[in-house]
This record gives sequence, C-alpha cells and structure tokens, in this order.
Amino acid sequence: MTTESVSNEEDERLSDEELAKLADFTPCFDDAAMEYIEEIASSKVIGQHRRCMLVVLARDADTSSNFSISDPEAFGEMRKGVEAYRNHAKQMLEMAETACIRLDIADCRTDCAEVHA
Repeated sequence: MTTESVSNEEDERLSDEELAKLADFTPCFDDAAMEYIEEIASSKVIGQHRRCMLVVLARDADTSSNFSISDPEAFGEMRKGVEAYRNHAKQMLEMAETACIRLDIADCRTDCAEVHA
C-alpha cells in the first residue's frame, strides 16, 4: 500500500513546465471589471440580501414557519434574496481562493528563484 500511495503522489506532481505555466499567470480581469465587481459587492441590494440572511439566522423555526404562512409572498422574496446572497458569497469565495493561490504562487516564485540561482 505504501508503494501505491507514493507512486500515485508522484503521478499527481506537476512537471517543472506545468509549474512554470502556473507561476506565469495573467490578470483574471481588468481594473474596470474590478471596480464593477466592487460596486456590486458593496451595493444596497447585496446588503439587503445579507441582512435577510442574518434575519433568518436570528429567528427560530416557529417564527420562520409563521412568517411563511402569514405572508408567503414576502417569505418567497426573502428566500430569493437569501439565495442570491448565497450565490454572491460563493462567487466571492471562489475569487478569494483564487487570489490566495495567486499570492502563494507569487511568494513561491521568490523562493524558487533563490533555489535555482
């Protein structure tokens, strides 16, 4: 078993060429797109969706059920808002993870340059 896991790990390692390609990344988007994303992320709509999510988390099951029964239209709008916030948060998380990976790669380039010098 140990031999199998070692050979699998070796098979999964990236070649120097693959690592070099990863280390030479280009921008994901330009400054205009960055400003647009920032505008959306800090918009009133996203803030309202976030507050809806927080309200749901601050209520017990009976309160939420009663709201669903007493005002199904408002409850449905709240659900849509929370789902929209979840999708937004997922996208922000994906971008943050990508940014962290890029920072790791950028930091490694300095280490790698010293090793190969």
